[in-house]
Amino acid sequence: MPRPDLRPPGAGGGGAPPRPDGLLEYSCRIAVTGHRDITDAPAVHAAASGVIAGLTALLDSARHEETGRQRGAGAPTPLALRCLSALAEGADRIVADAFVASSRGDGWRRQLWVPLPYAQAEYRALDCASDASRQEFDALAARAMHIQTLHTHAPADARERDSAYADVGRHLLRHCDLLLAVWDGARSDLSGGSGWTVELALDVGVPVIWIPVARGADAKPDGSSVSLLLRDQPGADPIVHPWAELVDDGVATVLHEHFGRTRNRRDFLEALRMTDRYNRVAQRRPRLSVLVTDTVSRSVAEVARASASADENTRQSVCAAVALVSAKLTVADVLAGRFERLTRRFDYSAYALAVIAVGLGALEITLLPRGGWPRLIGVGEAAALLTLLVIVVGDFRQKLHERWADARAIAEHLRTRTYTCIVSQSAARQAELEGLVRMRSWTAELDIAPWFAPAVEEPWEDEPTVAVNETDFGWIKEYLLEGWLADQRRYHRRASTRHERRDRIYYLAVRIIFAITLAIVLVRVAFAFGAPSTSGWRLAADSLAFAGIVLTSVGSAVNSLAARFDHGRHHRRSIAILAEVARIQKQMSSARTLSALQELVPDLRRVMLGEATEWLEAMYGQTAELPT
Repeated sequence: MPRPDLRPPGAGGGGAPPRPDGLLEYSCRIAVTGHRDITDAPAVHAAASGVIAGLTALLDSARHEETGRQRGAGAPTPLALRCLSALAEGADRIVADAFVASSRGDGWRRQLWVPLPYAQAEYRALDCASDASRQEFDALAARAMHIQTLHTHAPADARERDSAYADVGRHLLRHCDLLLAVWDGARSDLSGGSGWTVELALDVGVPVIWIPVARGADAKPDGSSVSLLLRDQPGADPIVHPWAELVDDGVATVLHEHFGRTRNRRDFLEALRMTDRYNRVAQRRPRLSVLVTDTVSRSVAEVARASASADENTRQSVCAAVALVSAKLTVADVLAGRFERLTRRFDYSAYALAVIAVGLGALEITLLPRGGWPRLIGVGEAAALLTLLVIVVGDFRQKLHERWADARAIAEHLRTRTYTCIVSQSAARQAELEGLVRMRSWTAELDIAPWFAPAVEEPWEDEPTVAVNETDFGWIKEYLLEGWLADQRRYHRRASTRHERRDRIYYLAVRIIFAITLAIVLVRVAFAFGAPSTSGWRLAADSLAFAGIVLTSVGSAVNSLAARFDHGRHHRRSIAILAEVARIQKQMSSARTLSALQELVPDLRRVMLGEATEWLEAMYGQTAELPT
């Protein structure tokens, strides 16, 4: 798919090339924990480099396996290895340096992310023991794509310091796929320490790649001593797999089995395959690139008009941010529509085949003579049932259904980001992954995020920095009220009306069909007791029997479709969302400052993402109540 360059000149951050093509990015996220007092930094550096090379080979193998099952060239998925390191002295910096130095044009962009316990200047002053240490920190921080501060102030005492470092450890585990631990193997109760972080990682299902290290001795770790640690149940002894024995072909199998048993972490290998598959389907849509270009152009023009009163730098960064999100949203919307149509066709086709099979069987039994050519009717019935069996065994409908739900969820998260990124980029991501783990209900949260979570919630490498201030309050408020809230109210009004009408149609259709069927049965009963036993009357009775059987199956099919689509529930859902949006619209209309708008964004985002969550619940037939 061609990549139209629609970002305004001068917009963007980090110097990365623009990518408003709508494709999802994939990142494998490796967090780092380890000791400060490393005795042999070169050996640890070499071991870390070997681990990174092994992971790259593992990911490439998984990707090529998926590509081999698909038609056409490999998917154009943007690929990234991401290292999350707090850049503390010792292991954090050694691994970060090995990671940055490992880039060799292998197709995987290297992204260094730095979560800090408190403000960077204070962290640099308090955590670095010397000027040389501070210079080392500055050099690595300058290579970072993203630096995130978890607390606004430095710790006042040792207790606060330990608490802040423990928060860094939890943050790492919440946003990583693997933990690389440069660790001496000793368990520790010190919150935020390496031993504590490893134990927590194993308990929550994060695979740990362990580089053993001796502290205060001359022992040198090497590649053969590196191990993969897994724990299937909290508190159990970890399962130790020698990394050197797995690196060729056993890692993927071991990890798949682990994720299958624990079921509480994202399977990052499966996520790569799913992202490739999503992008490949998008790439095969012949007119999608044209649609992306047109939609992005309209979105940029709209926000450019809305922000006409802003200064030029703000306007350019806003246009660039909207262009990037709008391209991804367009692709997700198109794919969601495509998978929805295919899923509904499967539903209609499956029930039609069932009705045909019943009708052919009824025809053979009631109206056709025994033997001869009517036996071919039985062949047709068997063919219809065999097709149904293939559909059920192959699980084709469920696979389409899941891809529809995924594309719709991606679209809804990106739709909120289109607007919230203007008000506050941190609010747009809302603690990054935390909005996406709410996939079962409004209140209960899963430990696992869906495969696409990082691609739609975390900062993007080519995402421009949007900085707005109080002088932008007027146009931002108007843009949110007219562009987002008013549009959402229009959409849910239409959706409510559409679902109410379809629910009524199904309701009437089922009752009319069963009323006709009952009338036919009553006539047959009358024939059985009052009609003369002639061939003409018998033919009429058999015809009525055939019609009764077929209409019963048709009524059952229509009733099943009504239950599957559940238009009544979707109608009630749209009514409830309308009330929520109207409430927030009223609050936003009375807002007088930018900070007041920013305080409302998380609430509005919760409603919009909750709407998508509740929709997914309805699609999967689960139970989820709207918030009161």
